[in-house]
Amino acid sequence: MTRVAHLADLHLCERVRYEGTLRCLRVFVDQVRSRGADIAVIAGDLVDPRRAPARATPTERNALAFQLRRLASECPVAVVRGNHDALGDWSFLSSMRTAGNPVYFTECPRPTIWANRGLIGEVGVCIVSIPWISPRDFASQARALDLDIDEGHAWTGEAISRMLDKIRPDVEQLRQEGIPIVGVAHASIRGGRLGSGQVLVGGEVQLPREVLDGFPFDYLALGHLHERQQATARGWYSGSPNRLDFGEAGKPCSWNMVEVEPGSEPVVEYVDLPADELATMTGIVHEGDDGIRLDLSTEHAPEDLAGAEVRLRLVVPEGLAGEDLVAQAIRDVESRGATVVVQRIPVAALRARAGSEEIAAAPSARAKVEAFLGQRDHSAAQVARVLRLLDDIEGEVG
Repeated sequence: MTRVAHLADLHLCERVRYEGTLRCLRVFVDQVRSRGADIAVIAGDLVDPRRAPARATPTERNALAFQLRRLASECPVAVVRGNHDALGDWSFLSSMRTAGNPVYFTECPRPTIWANRGLIGEVGVCIVSIPWISPRDFASQARALDLDIDEGHAWTGEAISRMLDKIRPDVEQLRQEGIPIVGVAHASIRGGRLGSGQVLVGGEVQLPREVLDGFPFDYLALGHLHERQQATARGWYSGSPNRLDFGEAGKPCSWNMVEVEPGSEPVVEYVDLPADELATMTGIVHEGDDGIRLDLSTEHAPEDLAGAEVRLRLVVPEGLAGEDLVAQAIRDVESRGATVVVQRIPVAALRARAGSEEIAAAPSARAKVEAFLGQRDHSAAQVARVLRLLDDIEGEVG
């Protein structure tokens, strides 16, 4: 049996919840060292410079390297590049001096196995690394395989299948020798759920699970989607170790401890981490018979706000002098031990957001336009003119 510690999507960032994310990383290293592991794998997105990709800061790079050296004192560490990790930014990891085991890093945008017949550590683990493959790189490799990339996304499955086929003979030989095959990939799996719970739809290259199910992985450690979940027959997202935005408030954060036996189902345990508490509260300023007041909703906030970061969404209509009420609301939330982030919402934006579900549910482009126009103060003549223009456009396209 081989014990694999699987972490992904750290998104360490000096500007956003840095101390909380670093705390989760320290706890992860401590837990792995106390529980024991034969290898640790990190499936991409080491840092989060708020644009992808961009260089890590010296503080982020040094903090992460220090923790990886601590982790390597327990077991070998294998890391792949994520879409937030700049090319060349982390290549030094493979030559970093450690007191114990090596750290392996790969960023080449195609599936590879490690050198020395793919073996890592005394127990002999074959690591199949699949770093982030950008749409441009993926299309370039697909063209090299003579695939027609103008056929929507139908070619993506064939492309990744052929890429994996290039290393399949070596991997299957190792598996016949009883060596566990562990994949580490930063990728989107078709049908996966986002950190907000929504199902991934479009926007980037999505790998079909049936292709990955056909490859002889004993365990596939996935990164990129922040919701912990099983995405293929033997592939799991561990989830992010910290909550990265307010849409992820309340979601569990963790890493995976996995027991792997060649040819058997992996045993996967989610190990929780002490993620930052996030909450959203909404305050609406309005004028009534008794003057101007602010109604503060706490329906999405826990009772105990100590140590939490609270997004205070404030709606203040133009012309109402509600700043004193707003300042008092901020003081009240801070008095409960929370850090407050204020977000002001224009009334027009609030109205558009309230009607978004109706627009999204409309079955056709015309129905969506009609729903959009119906939520606004347009005359019947204006609505009719817009719909005529839409009919003309659809007629030309048809």
